[in-house]
Amino acid sequence: MGLTRLTAPAGEARPGAPLTPILGQQQIKPADFIAEFHRLSVGYTPGVPLGCRIYKTGANKFTLRVAPPTWTTLFTSAATGRVVTREDVYHLAHYRAMATPTGVATLLGTLKSLGFRLN
Repeated sequence: MGLTRLTAPAGEARPGAPLTPILGQQQIKPADFIAEFHRLSVGYTPGVPLGCRIYKTGANKFTLRVAPPTWTTLFTSAATGRVVTREDVYHLAHYRAMATPTGVATLLGTLKSLGFRLN
């Protein structure tokens, strides 16, 4: 069983470089991967980069796990310059299912460590 990691844009994965060579090394058909990836990434904003873990389970068989966008990606897309509003923070907390006091505190700490400023 092998593990391959890659990043693909939500809802916009297409056959071709660099996706096809990576999948070809694992003997995974790009069409099968793309169909599964699109099915799993349907709830995300199109074009947002998502991390993928592909677990090879047998000949031409695999299991795909899609991770949510990174905090840096989310903050960068929400920020104007390096400033993020409180509304953006709560929206991002709900997006990543962290809408608890502890989750928001963690999110604010991450925001600060990445060099963003809360407005």
